[in-house]
Amino acid sequence: MTTLNRREFAELLGVTGPMVRHWIKAGMPAERPGVAGNAPVVINSVTAIRWLVRRAVHHERRYTPCRDLPELSAEDLARL
Repeated sequence: MTTLNRREFAELLGVTGPMVRHWIKAGMPAERPGVAGNAPVVINSVTAIRWLVRRAVHHERRYTPCRDLPELSAEDLARL
C-alpha cells in the first residue's frame, strides 16, 4: 500500500491538484488523519485508482452512445 498526499497523487496521474480535490468530493477514498479539519489528505493510491477505474467504467456504460441506437436488421443494412 502506498499512501500519498494530494500533490503526489496528482503528479502520479498527471493531473492537477484541483482535479484530485474534485475526485475526493465526488467520493474517492481519502483520509484526513488528525484532529483538525485542515490536516493533510492521505490517499491510498491502490484504493483510489480502483475507485477511478470503477468510476470510468460506470461512466462509459452510462453514456455510451451505441447503447441508445436501435438494432438494425439485415434489410436495414442492405439499404445503407
